[in-house]
Amino acid sequence: MGGVITDENESGCWTEHHSIVQYKGQWYLFYHDKQLSSRFDENRSVLVDYLNLNGDGTIQKVIPTLRGVGVAVAKSKIQIDRYSATSMNGVSNSFLNPANTFEGWKVSLIGKDTWIQFDRVDFGTGGLKSVNV
Repeated sequence: MGGVITDENESGCWTEHHSIVQYKGQWYLFYHDKQLSSRFDENRSVLVDYLNLNGDGTIQKVIPTLRGVGVAVAKSKIQIDRYSATSMNGVSNSFLNPANTFEGWKVSLIGKDTWIQFDRVDFGTGGLKSVNV
């Protein structure tokens, strides 16, 4: 293997001690961030993202996500902040309640052509006819 694993974390977390694990044929990147302690940079949140290889064995760079790994079930409530990717501009995250950060996050889309993307969503076999956002 070779290549850039990930860039410096966008949240400004200055330590990203990585671990790479292969499980059932899929590679995973484990690392940490300061999401749960944005004002105190010594607590850590564990993050996990898929790690994929190119045909020549080099690593595809991992873009840190809040989503992490797993499959979201479309018939269940999907946490809005658990997206896989966003447009380059116009997307921001903030706490629902800054006094109690454990209540969750919200995502704001500002301006034309802003978007968020969710990967690995299971729509089942029941023929869903609509989605509420």
